[in-house]
Amino acid sequence: MPNGSIRHALKIVIQPRYYHYDPADASPGFRWPASTADGHASLTYTGREPALEMGSLLALPPDFDVDSLRTEPARIVARAARDYGIYVVDSAGFDSYALGIEWSPTGRLIDEFQSTWSMPFVQQDLAHPWSTDLAALITHLAVVANNRPDAPGGGGTPRVPLAPSLVVPG
Repeated sequence: MPNGSIRHALKIVIQPRYYHYDPADASPGFRWPASTADGHASLTYTGREPALEMGSLLALPPDFDVDSLRTEPARIVARAARDYGIYVVDSAGFDSYALGIEWSPTGRLIDEFQSTWSMPFVQQDLAHPWSTDLAALITHLAVVANNRPDAPGGGGTPRVPLAPSLVVPG
């Protein structure tokens, strides 16, 4: 993120009360690319939006005003959320959301973030511009309902070029 762009989908953890669960569904509580829902899905997934399940792809609408955000790191996250999306990957233990971050061989993003932006990635102050920017971004996410194995990202023409395919060493 400190280099100014994120060129891939992100991942998010949200409170399970937002996820939908329909026991009559062939895949109750989850959708591609997820292969299962949480073990407690039938009890805790009480969301009303049928398309929001474990594995859902969320994205910002193309007309979301990225420049309305006050912090540069939030604008970077917003561009990634608009161009590549954010996958729902797990349940939070309480009413919150969390973006998944990298811990790579070169270090932790959380440390690089602090060094680059002079503020903590995990912000305790909910009135801080980084916190309010993320809240604005999260509240504008929408489910990409037609994200399927035969139409990744919802099909059609991608907003940005796809990353090159992974090459298996050998």
